[in-house]
Amino acid sequence: MQRVRLLLSQTGGRRHHLLLRFSALLFISACVSPPAVCSNASHNGCNDAPIGDPSAPIEASILVTDGISGQFVTVQSGDAIPLEPPPQGGYVVYAALKAKNFRPCKVLIEGRLRDLSSGAELGYEGRTTNFIATTDGWAEPELSDNSQVANVGVCPDEKTVDLQGQPALLEMTLTDCTAHRAVFTTMVVPTCGAGGTHDNCVCTCSTGYQPGKCPAGF
Repeated sequence: MQRVRLLLSQTGGRRHHLLLRFSALLFISACVSPPAVCSNASHNGCNDAPIGDPSAPIEASILVTDGISGQFVTVQSGDAIPLEPPPQGGYVVYAALKAKNFRPCKVLIEGRLRDLSSGAELGYEGRTTNFIATTDGWAEPELSDNSQVANVGVCPDEKTVDLQGQPALLEMTLTDCTAHRAVFTTMVVPTCGAGGTHDNCVCTCSTGYQPGKCPAGF
């Protein structure tokens, strides 16, 4: 099955304006809390040694995965990101963060997709996970299965705007067990893949969705 590649979106007219508007890779809003001892933070074999300096602002890059390859891709502003069919139904964005300057066990990651113009929330999901250190001094969730990352529910689209193929804001929040927190945002284009679920995905993730309207995916 073919998967969506992360590509810089085509520009022209309104999208060109939006890409210029959000040309920075990430907008970072960090709220720093003093380091604290996390009670019973280590669990499921997690090593709770701080990643970087926990007294410094959290730094991070937004990651996505296609839910099949077991690999993360770093998101750049304007990238097409894959809409994938999870076991629970519909279509989601599998999103996470690669970060430093935080405690890596029992980390709450939250993903939101927002309307580019109004900021209205188009999809949300949050869950607690453990991060593992990488060789470059950062840390990311262990991608043993998709339950370790935010499954940002986007479709079915019962809203008044199309979600598939349209620019939106992907907002990721990281909160560690000391309440050290930061928010990271970049512009993305949620995009259906070219495999067997393509037609179902486009229909389900377009405005005007109703049960029974869309062709079956496989």
